[in-house]
Order: sequence, then C-alpha cells, then structure tokens
Amino acid sequence: MKCARRNLGELRRVGASVTFLGGGWVRALAGLAAAEEGMPRTYHTRSDRAFTLIELLVVVSIIIILIAILLPSLGRAREQAREALCLSNLKQLGIGTTLYQADHEDRLPVSPLEKMVFHTDPNGKETASVLTTCHWGGRRAAYLHDEGAVDNKGPETEKRPLTSYLYKGADLDTPTPVFRCPSDTPLPWSNGLIPGANIYTTCGNSYYINFFGESKEPAARPASSPAKVVLYIEAPMYFDMAGGVQGNGWHGRFSTHNIMFLDMHAAATRADTRERSGQYWTVTDFLDVNHGFYP
Repeated sequence: MKCARRNLGELRRVGASVTFLGGGWVRALAGLAAAEEGMPRTYHTRSDRAFTLIELLVVVSIIIILIAILLPSLGRAREQAREALCLSNLKQLGIGTTLYQADHEDRLPVSPLEKMVFHTDPNGKETASVLTTCHWGGRRAAYLHDEGAVDNKGPETEKRPLTSYLYKGADLDTPTPVFRCPSDTPLPWSNGLIPGANIYTTCGNSYYINFFGESKEPAARPASSPAKVVLYIEAPMYFDMAGGVQGNGWHGRFSTHNIMFLDMHAAATRADTRERSGQYWTVTDFLDVNHGFYP
C-alpha cells in the first residue's frame, strides 16, 4: 500500500514537471491520479475554453469575404428576375395589342385622339401624327406632354387606347403595373422635368412605341419580317437612339434592351442604338408596315 502511494506521488511530480509537453499530458496524468484515489475522472475538451481574439477575427474576415463574393451574384440574380418580369409585361402587352388589332382593322394603338395632330396636304389628303411615344397605353402622366399641341393642351382627358384591353374598367389614374418596367429608374430627361421621377411616373408608361420609321410609297415599302420590326421599346433605348449613343439598359447590360416586335414576341436584344437596324432588329420599317400611325 505504501509502495502504491509512493508511485502515486511520483506520478504527480512527473505530471507537474512535464507541463511543457502540453496540457493534454497534464490532464491525462491528473486523470490517472484521480482514478488511483477513487475520485471521479474529469475530461476537458477544446470546447470548454472560449475563442481567442485572433480566432474571432479570422471568422469575421471569412464571413466578410463570403459576403463580398455573394452580393454581386445576388444583385445579378435580382436583376435577372426583374428583366424576366419586364419581358412578361411586354408579352402581355403583345396579347393586348393583338386583341386591339382585331377590333380596329389591324391598326395599332398609338395614341388617344387628343394627343394627335391632324394635317391636310395640298391635295386635300388628311394625315395624322402623334405628339408622344408613350400615350398608347398606361395611366395618366404626371407630365402634360402638350408641346406641339394646338387645341389639346392640358391634362389628359381621354383613356389611352390599349389600357382598357388589359385593365377593364380602368380610369385615367388606375395603376397599370403591366405598363411599368420593374427596373424603371429616373433618366436625365424625366429627372429634369420632375426631380426623382421615373419614366412611368412622368409618362404613365415605361415603354415607348417605335417612333423612328419613315413613311414611303407602297411600292417602295421594304419587306422586313415582322419578327425583326421593333414595336415597343424600353425608354432608355429610345433616348439612346434619339441621341445616337450607346449606354446601359435598365437591366444593366450594355446596349441591350427588352423589345416587343411586330410579330408580338418579346426578347432581350443587343442593339447598336447609333444605327437604325441590325441583324435581328430594325426600326425603320415600322411605319411602312403599319401604313402610318392610326389612333
């Protein structure tokens, strides 16, 4: 018995003298000593101690790096979802336009009469032109759009021609989300008229009708496929074409815009807005195919 106690004392002294070998050895020897004395054995694990400051900083740094990597991807994913919703809007507008054409001898809904100007040529033939590119559908605009008007200055009083085909019973101020691009943000033109206002607020419609065609005699009309002829475009494409420049569209891609074509299909299309046509699109044939504008 005395021998066993001497051995136990030796183990304790050895355990105290080898702390430089690591806490694991010390705990093991202490556990052995406790077992010899009949005491409960206690185990200690790494989880029993708190994180050091360095370990916490490493974890925080890793989290920050992951966020920096993931945020751009999440932003792109959100914008892709908005772009898909915008294309869905245009497809619905195409369906409504088809219904309108069925009721109006295949004519297109370009404007209410109050936003049109009628002319009579020297031969007595009456023609019409529209004052704006956005009054074919949507809700009443915050901006008057009456430049060039003679008798119809002031706020809108007539419903826009396509609106009732998508929103039955709508009045002039009924919200019309199908006519609003989810990525519609203020452009220099709208911000200059109404600070902070986007195109939908300023015009009542995020989408503009193709306004770049040139009327020609029937014999000279080109024979472009309706699948290439641009009908409705997002506002940034209109302003880029009007200025003869290229820029990012609402969905963040350079010179790429959502377009509704005359065959009523919609697609995101890369278009050099310094030109009037490309491999898959053209604006110059629109009036020719439509035989001029009609209310």
